[in-house]
Amino acid sequence: MSNNIWKLPCESFVAEIQFKEKFQFFKNVWYSATKSVGDKIFDREEMNQREFYVSEMMNKDDEDDDEEE
Repeated sequence: MSNNIWKLPCESFVAEIQFKEKFQFFKNVWYSATKSVGDKIFDREEMNQREFYVSEMMNKDDEDDDEEE
């Protein structure tokens, strides 16, 4: 009986590692396949500017909330 208690977490841990390895592999394949296409659609610099703009707007909203209190 005590064997089964230890067996399950161990197997699920191994399965989790295998899943993560497979997932990482597919992520790498997907990234390399879409990177060149993505670079053509979205200029990296433009994306960075958009992220900066969004974070600036969120900060501005936070400041507005502070002023209302």
